[in-house]
Amino acid sequence: SNYLENPLLQNWMFTQKHQYRNKGQGKYSMLTQDRIDALNLIGFQWDDSRWDQLWHQRYEQLCQYKKENGHCEVPISYAANRQLAVWVSRQRQEYKKLIQGKSSYMSKKRQQMLEQVGFVWSILERGWHDTEIDV
Repeated sequence: SNYLENPLLQNWMFTQKHQYRNKGQGKYSMLTQDRIDALNLIGFQWDDSRWDQLWHQRYEQLCQYKKENGHCEVPISYAANRQLAVWVSRQRQEYKKLIQGKSSYMSKKRQQMLEQVGFVWSILERGWHDTEIDV
């Protein structure tokens, strides 16, 4: 099966690449040289070109979702495209890491692209400000 359609495999690959990047930057990494060698042996792709393709694919799906629904708040329970729902949640997690100064895949360019289509970084904050209270 295609790893782009398998969220568990996507997450595992994301973790390997993240650990590999940390190791390359001299940061703590759980990735051993034996594992790197084993992954190299099977042709594991350490670069993020496929991940960039996936990110842009999900971004386009988000734009389509907004066109159909009028907003970018994809619920985590969105059965029509579970991968999009997980991706939206991950964008919020990566943004949170970015603003906390932690290692993150969220770039300024991606942040701007998401904000241009009306992406909401915190549903809780938005819900609080937009809720009308009947007295």
